[in-house]
Amino acid sequence: MNNENMKIGGRGFISILELVVVSMVLVTAFAVMFPTVTYKSNWDNALLLLRGRDIVLTADALGKTYDYSFDTAEFGTFLDNIFEGTNFVTFSGTQDAVKPEVKIACACNDSQIEALGSWLDNVKINGRDIDFIIYKSNLASITPSDILVIWGYTDLSSYRSSIESYLSAGSGVVEIMDFTSSVGSVQQEIFGIANGGGWGNDVDYVVKPGSGTSLTYQTYKLFYHLPFTLEADEYATATAKCSQSNRTGVFKMRGLERRFWICNASSVYFDTDGNGNEDTGALLQNSTFTIDGYKLKVSHIYSESKAGIDFENTPEYKFVDFIRTPSIDKIAPSDGDYTRSLVCRENPLPQKSCGVILNNASGWRTAWIADFTRTSLDVDDDLKLVFESLLLWTSNKEATSAAVSLSKGYVIPFVNVKDTDVFEVYKFNFGIGYPY
Repeated sequence: MNNENMKIGGRGFISILELVVVSMVLVTAFAVMFPTVTYKSNWDNALLLLRGRDIVLTADALGKTYDYSFDTAEFGTFLDNIFEGTNFVTFSGTQDAVKPEVKIACACNDSQIEALGSWLDNVKINGRDIDFIIYKSNLASITPSDILVIWGYTDLSSYRSSIESYLSAGSGVVEIMDFTSSVGSVQQEIFGIANGGGWGNDVDYVVKPGSGTSLTYQTYKLFYHLPFTLEADEYATATAKCSQSNRTGVFKMRGLERRFWICNASSVYFDTDGNGNEDTGALLQNSTFTIDGYKLKVSHIYSESKAGIDFENTPEYKFVDFIRTPSIDKIAPSDGDYTRSLVCRENPLPQKSCGVILNNASGWRTAWIADFTRTSLDVDDDLKLVFESLLLWTSNKEATSAAVSLSKGYVIPFVNVKDTDVFEVYKFNFGIGYPY
């Protein structure tokens, strides 16, 4: 009897063991046949992207994108109010817009550096200040910068490599130079110039580009729409027309000197005929007047000592001759492509000599201008403006507020437009991420 009970109990134990084994096999089979699916929300990434887009769109809705693009302090205050107490890291930058601070490496002498600093002291684009920092540099080891200025005749044969490396890094070169012999292969390669052309008439005119895609279009646009900055650096005697703050200065174009007065930071008076007396009456902002046949407009009155004027339209502006002078050679585009020329001699023949030639070979941005300072560093405002236009066109236009290391992040691009003076189209980049 006892033996039978033992047998029955043994069989029960074995059945339970088999059931456990079979259950394990089934569970394993189900796990293999029907694997567990795990879903990841990537919420952290989505939050970053949404926050970044919200910031960019909010800035645009406030009408502050242009200000925030170039004033990192103001943008930083805006971000601090939003991200206070969070661990987000942010940065910003621009592409295809002139930087608020432009660095110039100048291969020139001390007097030229001083003159350059005075010419560029009050440059504004669409109401924002452009500050120029000028470094004295040599050509063998060019100071890191946004633009290289080569001023005065220099044989560039020994500096081809250093200049090309500088250009390849994204910066531009402007050359102020006359030639008394062959320009040489390095000049031809980098600036696209060669000896040639004809003198024609004693008129140097701004060449109108054929279309918006022409190489000279941007510099042409800058020349006609950047304001001439008027600086009234002398106090004038109070008059019945201007009984309070009254300061005066001299504007120079086409070899003419014309005095102006800024009255109470609200209006400007001009002596347009050079007789020493104002003859325009009070010119308010956007008022027009004429000097030497060219219609000009008071585009800005910045303060009691500074105002801005620009061309009312885009006439065929003609400089007093600065290209032709005894003992220098005629210069023309090396490839015969006159669409690269911004200022040329007036000549009925196709082959003209030119005074300003641009080049974008190999993706570089270079410009050559005849030495308009050969007789004096005290030059007319129209010559300063065409030179300024070349500097702004050639300058490096990639800017980032800070280099940051992120474990995860996004850059949100936004295309913005500004058209107060010059039509600017550029990209504002806003970056946001986690530091760890």
